[in-house]
Amino acid sequence: MNHFKIESIDSNKTLYEGIFLNFKHCLERAALEKTDLSYANLSYKNLSNVNMDDTRLDYADFSNSNLTGANLSETRLYGACFNNSALYNTCMAHANLQHCDFEDSSFGATDITGSNISFCRFSTMSCFTLDFTNVSAMKECSFKNLDGALSPMSHPPIIIKGLRKTPIVIMDKHIKINHEVTETLHWLKQLRLKQLNTHLSRQ
Repeated sequence: MNHFKIESIDSNKTLYEGIFLNFKHCLERAALEKTDLSYANLSYKNLSNVNMDDTRLDYADFSNSNLTGANLSETRLYGACFNNSALYNTCMAHANLQHCDFEDSSFGATDITGSNISFCRFSTMSCFTLDFTNVSAMKECSFKNLDGALSPMSHPPIIIKGLRKTPIVIMDKHIKINHEVTETLHWLKQLRLKQLNTHLSRQ
């Protein structure tokens, strides 16, 4: 047993502390006692299978952490940072995920059923494994492309698989094919032009 503490990212303030077997047990006890862990510094932590159900974690920093199998259901995570975090089999159902930053995050069997993901930012192809059709809201989300440009995504994207090695993704105004992102209307015009040229060449 050792002394562990959960510190704040903004002032190194201690949010919770005590004698525990490991850091995860400390975190789970804080969650069980309904401790306000807003702004908690949880970066670079192994938080696999941790249970933080119904915890307040607004603006918490989970960057570079392993949250595989973690339970974050019904958790308040407004403005939390998940940059480069592992979110495989993570349950984030019915959570408040507004304004969360998921750049470079890895998803797989991640549950966001009933969650509010409005204003979230994504950047990895694995985000398109998420079931966006079952969220409660996704107003003004965006996908950050390799060139830094943002593609708006306020509706569940259309994912087309099987035509290429990587899926074709149709967002609000853009279509993503491999690493190329094009305005959907421009792509449709180009496709129509190719079809017309093919038709003319066969006459």
